[in-house]
This record gives sequence, C-alpha cells and structure tokens, in this order.
Amino acid sequence: MSFLEHLEELRKRLVIILVFFTIVASISFFFSWQAFSFLVRPAGDIELIYLSPIEPFVVKLKIALFSGIIFSLPIIFYQMFAFIFPALKENEKKIIWIVIASIVLFLMGCLFSFFVVLPFALKWLFSQAEGVLSSSIRAEYYIGFVCWFVFIFGFIFEAPLIVISLIKLKVCTYRDLRLKWQFVYIGILIISAVLTPDWNPVTMFLMAIPLIFLYEVSLLVGKIL
Repeated sequence: MSFLEHLEELRKRLVIILVFFTIVASISFFFSWQAFSFLVRPAGDIELIYLSPIEPFVVKLKIALFSGIIFSLPIIFYQMFAFIFPALKENEKKIIWIVIASIVLFLMGCLFSFFVVLPFALKWLFSQAEGVLSSSIRAEYYIGFVCWFVFIFGFIFEAPLIVISLIKLKVCTYRDLRLKWQFVYIGILIISAVLTPDWNPVTMFLMAIPLIFLYEVSLLVGKIL
C-alpha cells in the first residue's frame, strides 16, 4: 500500500471509531438518568443537587461521554490493531493477546474501583464532615469524581503489561524484579497514595493490594514467556 492508501485506511478506521462512539454516547445520553441512578448507588443516601439551569444537561453529557468511552474501547483497540496488523511480522502478530489483555485489565480496574473501592472512599470522605456539615453535593461534581476515580483505576490496572514488556524487551530481568521486590512494593504504595483521589489510607491500600497481586502475577507470566 502507498502512503496515501495508508492514510485513507487510517481515516476509514477513525471514522468507524467516531461513528460508533457517537452512537453509543447518543444512546447513553437518552438513558443517562437510568445510568445516573446506577452511578449514585455508592453514595448511599447523600442528597445530590444542581445549582444552575445548565447543570442537569452537563451531568447527562458527562455520563454520555463516559459511557461512550468505556463501551467504545473494544472497537478502538480493534480498529487500531486491524490497522497495524498487516504490517506486522508473523511472530509480532501475537500482539493481539496484549490488546485483549489491556482491554480486560482496564475493565477489571474500572469494575473493581466502582464496586469495591469507591463505596469505602465515599464513606470515609463523607465521615469527615459528619455532625458538622450537611451532606448535599452537586451532581456534576459527583459524576466527575466517579468518572475520574474509575478511569484512574482502569489505567493503573494496565501495570502488569508494563512489567511483562520490560522483561520481554530485556530492560530488566525477572531476577532483578524479584530481588528488588521491597522497592517495587514501596513504589506501588507511593503511586497509590499519589493517585488516590481522596487521599484516604483505606482507599490507598485497596488500590495497592490488587496492584501488588497483579505485579506478582505479571512476574510469573514474564518468567514463563
């Protein structure tokens, strides 16, 4: 294929991604209040409010964009892979498993954060004002916080792929990472503390524990491969 043909192929795949994202986001927009009811469950009985006429629309828009990104991820990764696949050598085509693993790990991180970590984080945050401040929160801020929280965990769960890649590229060896596990664990705790949106020690450890587990699994996989 010529350079222009490659550009045309790339354009087609970007159009497919954009169209799919637009369709999913549009559908999500019309069902955004149903999604909103689901997203506010971790908040319990906290009252969510809006302070300007445009905020309900902004909330629906944020939910639509968030849903569009999450549900479009498989299509995005597939189109990216389909574009570069013809140029790969036979032994390089195993990258498809990396693509699949990255999607699975990201979704695992999102689900783990929403169903396990977020309820603890919100409970701790709300407890800081117990008996002092009333608990009415702007819906726009809450949805933004939840989306940010979930995405952070999704990307953090990609860490095993980085570890395996470092081993496969011989940047470091399995033995190096195994012998220096104390430094890695401390690094994970520091990263968890920095990236935890609420700076809650419980949330930090809820982020760090699965990361340590995934690190150990990735070491094992890196050793086998």
